[in-house]
Amino acid sequence: MSEHIQSEAQQTAAEEELVQLRQEVASLAVQLEQAREVGVAVAQAMEQDRILQKKLDETQEALHRAHQANRRELEEIARIISRFLPHEFPPAAGLRVAAHCRPCHNFGGDIYDVVPLADGRVAICMADVAGHGASAMVAMATARALLRAALQEAHRAIGPADILLKLSHWFQNQLEPEQFVTMWLGVWNPADETLRYASAAHPHAVMWRCDGGPEFLEAPYGLPLGLAAVPPQPYDECSTSFDVFDRVFLYTDGWTESTSVDGRMLEGEAFLDFIANAYGQPLQQVSPVLFMLLERHAANSRIRDDVSLLVFDRVE
Repeated sequence: MSEHIQSEAQQTAAEEELVQLRQEVASLAVQLEQAREVGVAVAQAMEQDRILQKKLDETQEALHRAHQANRRELEEIARIISRFLPHEFPPAAGLRVAAHCRPCHNFGGDIYDVVPLADGRVAICMADVAGHGASAMVAMATARALLRAALQEAHRAIGPADILLKLSHWFQNQLEPEQFVTMWLGVWNPADETLRYASAAHPHAVMWRCDGGPEFLEAPYGLPLGLAAVPPQPYDECSTSFDVFDRVFLYTDGWTESTSVDGRMLEGEAFLDFIANAYGQPLQQVSPVLFMLLERHAANSRIRDDVSLLVFDRVE
């Protein structure tokens, strides 16, 4: 009897073990199905990732090609626009001129020009368009074209203050509302050996007389040209003698606003001392010397504006 009971107990235990095994197999089957589904999902995700990566690579390649094309186009535009700033100045009415511009971006907004007038006088200009980049470049080209047009209409009774007032009216209709131009304009008259000049909020020119040191040619600051919603106002005009071997420096505020590592700016007497480094230099060497010293002063990377310099003097 005990053997029969023992046999039944063993059979029951075996059946229970079989049930447990079946449950474990079923659980494993579920886990395997889940793993398969996960594997399929991973494979699909990897395929989608590959497709997305391919699209990303194609997009990056397209952007790179577009960037290169835009860069070539901008370089071409910059090359064309650079013609607006003359690099050589034939002698005119006893004047010798040298100039250089270093834009802080691909395009600059500085303007300089020397224009012989029909009556024998010579106009000399330095100007700075507010802003940087392409918009300043377009405004620069517009401003120079308007300046040339105004100078063509100039006659002996018209001085630099008259020309600035005319330009201020014209600029209000040609520039963008947020743009304006500062300008120093001089007119050299060899007949009476005088230099007449006026300023539309532009930094003072520096005169270095042959028998002295550099000093500012101070002039009343007029309004910048083209200020939106501000009626143009007449400009004051000044004059000075201009003798043989006297030298005049015109510049933009990129010079005086350049900051050294210790925070010093080339303002006031400090700028005159800086200009004095060009003492004894031939005219064509003045710009290279002063630009080299400016880079040392400002550690180069701290120059955040266009920097232009025009120097002219008289010869016998």
